[in-house]
Amino acid sequence: MQALSDSRTLTSLDERVVFFDLVKGKERYNEKVGMLMERYGYKTKRALFKGMKNCTIHCINGLISIQPSYHEKLEAWSGDRIKESDYVVLPIDSSSEEIGAALRLALSRCIG
Repeated sequence: MQALSDSRTLTSLDERVVFFDLVKGKERYNEKVGMLMERYGYKTKRALFKGMKNCTIHCINGLISIQPSYHEKLEAWSGDRIKESDYVVLPIDSSSEEIGAALRLALSRCIG
């Protein structure tokens, strides 16, 4: 729940412009990849990304929606091959245990 609480919400146009700036976005991405490789001891990006699963999580109108993804290639995920019935949805006031179980279920539905 703390991670969801700490997530940013882009409410103003200025925030969206800064967040979606391609140059800064690429820099943030490279920093994040470097941090993950260092923290978990990966020597190559291939080793880091091979088999990685990814879910998108939204909190809207009192519901948490966890959407699995399709791992298309090394550093790319999409919603292709994922059906809406694969999404896991639960109330925002669910317990940490229920949210953890929902995330594990959504991760099990990731493809590729």
